[in-house]
Amino acid sequence: MLGNPQSPNPGCSEHRQQRRIRVRLSRRRAPLFSRRYDNIPQANGSQTVKLTDAGANTNGSGINTNGASLVVIYKFVTPGLPNIAPLRAGGDLQRAYTMNKRSAAMTQTVAGFYQALADDDARMTGIAGNGEKGFSSPLSVNGQTIDTDPFVGALGARWDNPGYTLNLPTNAASFSAMATANGETCVTWAAIVASTNVPDSDSDGPSRSVGDERITSQHGRFPATFGTCSDYPSGARA
Repeated sequence: MLGNPQSPNPGCSEHRQQRRIRVRLSRRRAPLFSRRYDNIPQANGSQTVKLTDAGANTNGSGINTNGASLVVIYKFVTPGLPNIAPLRAGGDLQRAYTMNKRSAAMTQTVAGFYQALADDDARMTGIAGNGEKGFSSPLSVNGQTIDTDPFVGALGARWDNPGYTLNLPTNAASFSAMATANGETCVTWAAIVASTNVPDSDSDGPSRSVGDERITSQHGRFPATFGTCSDYPSGARA
């Protein structure tokens, strides 16, 4: 559970009693893949996720689940072929933040990949709940709009995880993401996941800036600062 359980993030609610929302993160190392003869990972079958849900109710009581997303991190290992696939690095941020027309925008610096390669194969996925058809929440990266209505309940009644291809500058160590809410839009962000190809000229695994031990404060670490939530209590996790 992410965030301060004593002061959970307010959710979007049609009830008089204000609902609260939490983001739950589970990290698993379960064997999700089997390997074929050519060492290419293949999913080993369907994966079942069960979450508590009180169902439809009129008084707003009980726990309701907006949705769930599975983020899979894997690697190719083929003896004698270290360059079978480009080396990728990524980062993820998880923190509940409800965004509506009265709140501050969702603004976040996304980092963790240290040194982007000169190509257009960077990817970003935004995960959010409570989206509905007709909601408008323009999403931009480095000041350029990449979607005008990303959260419309495309993966269920109130769940979305749209993905985007980004073209990051060469050697970029971070990028800025921002989203705003228009009209009656109310969306709760859960996470941002990003990855990009990174240099690996000597095929030793770590990107050049990491392998050469040149990580400096310019790369930095960026805690979640969704809107006005940068002053969250010390007990909260970003």
